[in-house]
Amino acid sequence: KSVNIVVGISGQPSLTVDMVAGVRERWRRHRELYDSLFDNFGQVVDSGIKSIHESDYRHFGQMMTINHGLLSAIQVSSPELDRMVQIARDHGALGAKLTGAGGGGSIVALADENSEVIAAGLHRHGFKTLQVTV
Repeated sequence: KSVNIVVGISGQPSLTVDMVAGVRERWRRHRELYDSLFDNFGQVVDSGIKSIHESDYRHFGQMMTINHGLLSAIQVSSPELDRMVQIARDHGALGAKLTGAGGGGSIVALADENSEVIAAGLHRHGFKTLQVTV
């Protein structure tokens, strides 16, 4: 089954090397906490993969949003990315999360039949978008 994706572009780039170094440093200072968060990432990914196999895109969207929350917890999100995720969800996205290393850049939002509405909401708030069906 094909799905609709809306990519929201913040226009705020970041360097992957800086984001990875920051996570590494925070992990070194708080290993037990970060190891627990990394375990949660694995559980979310496993659940998301299962939902794709079952064509349960509503659940997959929920896993995307939970993943974004975990990425925020390890401090790789940004105010712009969090705002775009919220805008996409407010406009009916099944789920949304940052993409790439974080710190700026882009989000991906899973759309039902409402990708135009999600893209328009992001545009109204000054973000560029790309719509894709896969």
